[in-house]
Amino acid sequence: NYLKMSLEQLRKLGGMIEQILSTSMKRRKTFVLHKETLDVRHALAGIVEEQRLRAKKPTDITLDVVPDDLTVSADRQHFTQIVSNILDNAIKYSREQVQIAITCTKDTDGNVVIQISDNGIVISKSKQQHSRDKFYRVPNGNLHEVKGYGLGLYYVATMMRLHGGTVDVVSEQGRGTTFKLLFR
Repeated sequence: NYLKMSLEQLRKLGGMIEQILSTSMKRRKTFVLHKETLDVRHALAGIVEEQRLRAKKPTDITLDVVPDDLTVSADRQHFTQIVSNILDNAIKYSREQVQIAITCTKDTDGNVVIQISDNGIVISKSKQQHSRDKFYRVPNGNLHEVKGYGLGLYYVATMMRLHGGTVDVVSEQGRGTTFKLLFR
């Protein structure tokens, strides 16, 4: 398990480098996604397992995919990084016991919809619109217990746009936060 986790960490490091390069390359016309058909359950199961192993607090992640053979057309590297960024935030910004539910389905238009819901701290309505801005971090008074640069959700929004999809966030007191990824 530790060797597998180490390999995943090396892949993640490569993904972070790719993320930084992709962010800067966004302005260039040479950037190309390498889309392929991904089995959603299989792709997400690996990401979920890695997050469980890395979590420094009790973390329960459920995965519900309907239909069981659901596929999405996406760039594997960026798909992995998109979901990893959201799960990473869900774990970092949750209290002692982390609960995350991932549901995947198709909507009536045939789009693949992946919803990631957590029991973490709430992003106020006034801050939600800025949560995907470059370098934006939701203010938490003068306290930043969680380190970051404000690029994770910016990257998610940028990559979803490049995939032809969208990302929406809903955050409510007592319910946590839900990110909805829509792949067209």
